[in-house]
Amino acid sequence: MTINSPPELRENSSKKDQPLLIVDNIEASYGPFRALFGVSFTLNYGSSTALLGPNGAGKSTVARVISGLIRPSKGHIYFKGDEITGKDTWRIERLGVAHVPEGRGVFASLTVEENLKVFLSNAVPKKLIGEKIDEAYSFFPRLKERSFQKAETLSGGEQRMLALSRALVAPPVLLIADELSLGLAPIVSQEVWSSMDEIRKKGTSILVIEQNIDRAKTFADNVVELSRGKVVESSST
Repeated sequence: MTINSPPELRENSSKKDQPLLIVDNIEASYGPFRALFGVSFTLNYGSSTALLGPNGAGKSTVARVISGLIRPSKGHIYFKGDEITGKDTWRIERLGVAHVPEGRGVFASLTVEENLKVFLSNAVPKKLIGEKIDEAYSFFPRLKERSFQKAETLSGGEQRMLALSRALVAPPVLLIADELSLGLAPIVSQEVWSSMDEIRKKGTSILVIEQNIDRAKTFADNVVELSRGKVVESSST
């Protein structure tokens, strides 16, 4: 499936009438290993999409291509009607894309509070940083208890909370969340998913990559399933 690109749209059409994100016929490789084969899908403003599939299906590679961590060998990525294919990660982030990768997604050698200050320094005016840190602690009280603790000493769930707190207090246009509940205790996983609901209520569009199929389908408006680097199914939940 190849999706018509924004240059083909009528000039007088509103960008918000078009998808927020267009992934168009993407191919990508790690050296000689080809990971993606013509992946295409769209994500609308204010919606949530779950990217599903087994280990090795290419889910995280799609996320890395969108956020600029990997340059595709073929295809195009459009965000808010503009092409972002191959742009630097920091440029894509400034456009409103936040990527919480699988694993830590935090600065391990910095404390919780130092991480929050770094997260917020380019997202909100300097005078609001203290207020926003307090807001993050209100969402995740256990982070306040560990505010002067280095991130590398936090549990996996606490590190995910720290990574997500950025999106809660300075909501991006698009949040890409990769395997947030992987390896978490059920009670911690529920807390993380509750925060995702809060982020969505703030108007952020979400691309969630998840192996817990039932939980992802309950959360998402749409599902895109990958297998061996290809889209095998795309549907609404």
